[in-house]
Amino acid sequence: MTENDKSVALNPYLQGLQWGFLALAVAILLFQYAFNRSLWLDEASLALNIQERDMQGILRPLDYDQAAPLGFLVIVEGLTNIIGISEYSLRLVPLIAGLITIGLLIWVCRMIAPSALPLALGLLATSAIHIDYATEFKQYALDATLALWYLGLSIQISRQAHPKYIALATLTGVIGVWFSHAIIFMLAGCGVVLWFDAICQQNWRTLGHLTLMGIIQVISFGLVYIVSYQAVLHSTPLADFMNNFWEDYFLRATPYSVFWFIFHTFTHLAGIGQLVLIVLVFYGFLLGLSRIGWRVGGFIFVPVALMCGASFLDLYPLSDRFLLYIFAPLMIIIALGWHSLIHNIAKKNPRVGVGLLLILTVLLLIRIPVPIYKDDVRGAFEWLESVRAPNDPVYAIILTGRTGKYYGYESQHFPAPIPTDERVWIVIDRPLSHPQVGLNVTHVVYSFIGRYGIYVMCIPTINKPCPINLGNSS
Repeated sequence: MTENDKSVALNPYLQGLQWGFLALAVAILLFQYAFNRSLWLDEASLALNIQERDMQGILRPLDYDQAAPLGFLVIVEGLTNIIGISEYSLRLVPLIAGLITIGLLIWVCRMIAPSALPLALGLLATSAIHIDYATEFKQYALDATLALWYLGLSIQISRQAHPKYIALATLTGVIGVWFSHAIIFMLAGCGVVLWFDAICQQNWRTLGHLTLMGIIQVISFGLVYIVSYQAVLHSTPLADFMNNFWEDYFLRATPYSVFWFIFHTFTHLAGIGQLVLIVLVFYGFLLGLSRIGWRVGGFIFVPVALMCGASFLDLYPLSDRFLLYIFAPLMIIIALGWHSLIHNIAKKNPRVGVGLLLILTVLLLIRIPVPIYKDDVRGAFEWLESVRAPNDPVYAIILTGRTGKYYGYESQHFPAPIPTDERVWIVIDRPLSHPQVGLNVTHVVYSFIGRYGIYVMCIPTINKPCPINLGNSS
């Protein structure tokens, strides 16, 4: 048996993994969506803007310290006007984007490295950050979808600069900037690589088409900037809030900052706490990096370089959600490195190669986080309404109270002076011992201790004790 014959022994396993991971990727998203967890703070803050505004109002700067692409907001506003506002309707657009991303990963991976497809699907299907944002009412799943789509178009143009592909890329850029903040890095980065490639090949006709494409995309981005971005970037309360909130996530010209960015990226690619997988992911990335061409590498890493430049200027934080758009391309590179390693080992010993493939499969499967839970504010307020007397005051930390407000539960802001002559209920998202709670009372009774970070406490008085049936409702 030749070495190639030995490596072919992997094919049935890889084919099975490909279909298995594809089915798993779709099933996990549908399950997490159907699980219908409570909205958490970020979702509720954005949802309140949808709930309290009409279509015209949604075009103005948002309340509750929020910012989102106008196209995304308009689609969700229109959708909720038709089918009503609920967790399902709010999360439908991200879900569709997440499902499309699965298909786009297959398309792009087949262009870059077809052999890496099974493991690339495995990385995506079991990725906590992909599952989370594809089933959460935020815009970041659209970032990933549009970025992967534009990467595929750029690869097509680099191989065959047909005007129809350039026209489609132009249209994607013109529309995409209204639906995604991160897409601008892909437009600029891929555009630079395509432009440079056309110059190297002395293809002046294509260069002209690409230049026109860039001009049209810049005009569209300029309109978005005037209409939307100024409120987030320049001398407004929202801009000040965003800069202060994300201050620790901007890149700095220090070794620690660069190391933190790299470690943060690979931690989320592998899974938080998955130390063995973090090492394997980084090793697979290094192997895969040596096997992709310079054009594909440019399409992926020039946008990353531009993103880092924007972060250095305090314009783009490098938090997990803002990196989501680049994760799928990185997964393809990692999968390519893994496949290359397994393939080379299988040439010498097919059993060892199959064993390594199975180990990677198990490591991917055990990191599946479904179902993903977050602060169960909805459950806490529902329980509270079932036990409290109608006139009992309810206090909530302002951010928890904001989520309660979306669900129709009114509360007063906490911390605040607590009445001592009546029974009081307090809803917080941190333990009583937390310094931000700071309750100076001795008769607090935990009445709802949520597994997912929400606490309801009862402060009794002599005349109004806490209900007898209090206890850990979780």
